[in-house]
Formats: sequence, C-alpha cells, structure tokens
Amino acid sequence: MTRWRLAKQLLTDPSIDPADRFAGCLILLYAQPLTRIAALRRSAIRVSPDGTATLSLGREPVELPPPLAGLASHLPLRRTGRMSAHLDTESWLFPGRNSNQHLHPASLGRRLQALGIDSRRCRNTALLQLGAELPAAVLADMLGMHIVTADQWTRDAGAGWNGYVPAHLSREAEDVGLPN
Repeated sequence: MTRWRLAKQLLTDPSIDPADRFAGCLILLYAQPLTRIAALRRSAIRVSPDGTATLSLGREPVELPPPLAGLASHLPLRRTGRMSAHLDTESWLFPGRNSNQHLHPASLGRRLQALGIDSRRCRNTALLQLGAELPAAVLADMLGMHIVTADQWTRDAGAGWNGYVPAHLSREAEDVGLPN
C-alpha cells in the first residue's frame, strides 16, 4: 500500500486501534521515529476549547488537521484489567505495561508492521518529501530534529534551499518596488 493510502486508512478506519492510527500517522505524515513516538507525553498535545489540537515535536507546536486532532484528543486510551490502569501516575501518550513506563518502541513497531507500516521506510519517504517541500530550518524546527540532519534530508531530496532566503527577499523587494 502506498504511504498516502495508508495515511487515509489510518485517518478514516474506526476498526483500527486509535493509538495505532495516531502513531502511524506520526510516521507517515510527520516523519517521527518510533522511539520518539513511544515516549510522547500527554502534555505534547494541547486541545483548545474550539477543538484545535497542536502537537509539540519541535520548537513550535504543529497544528494537527481535524481527523488527526480527533484521534489525538482521545489518547491515551484507558488501560483496563491491569493494576497499572489504577496506578497510572505517569503521563505517557502510549502507556506501557507498567504504570511508570511508556510503550516499548519495538512493541509499537510490531503493531504498526501488522498494519502494513514499515516504520523506517515510511519515515524516510516522509522525510524526503518534507525535505523537498521545506527549508532545512523550518523542517528542523517543525519536527524537532537537528539542523544538520534536516539539511541532509533537504539535500538528499534535491531541494536546493540555499537560495531560498535571497530569492524570497528579492521577490519581496520587487513587490514593494525596490531595486534588487
């Protein structure tokens, strides 16, 4: 299945566990690694009274589109049948078996693999697309990655963002009638 078809399925199929749907979308759309997804805390998601949801991955929170915001607002799911469900003092978005631990990334990876999501391949594909569409500085700030890593992805995508700022400033100067 292609990345976009997988994302559409995760956003619309209520038969899939909401936590798996959200985690899969973070890989497919936001190129997040399993280790980072599994260790997300509840505080990484903010839902405003109007239903707008943001997710903190980098310096600035990313506004989540409505279907993903709906999934995010319902996480974490309440654990049942275990003592840890009653002792949950930690604030993990993906709680593990023990109340003070998040879900292990390998466990999350196996769950997503069962849905057809190869986390490394899908993440790399997402990073290449984002690298082609965004300057490295924006990519780094948005996804919480080091600027050198973001720059490598933009170069791997063949984006050529080196002229982005000068070209942008030149266009702005032309718009207001200033010489270049």
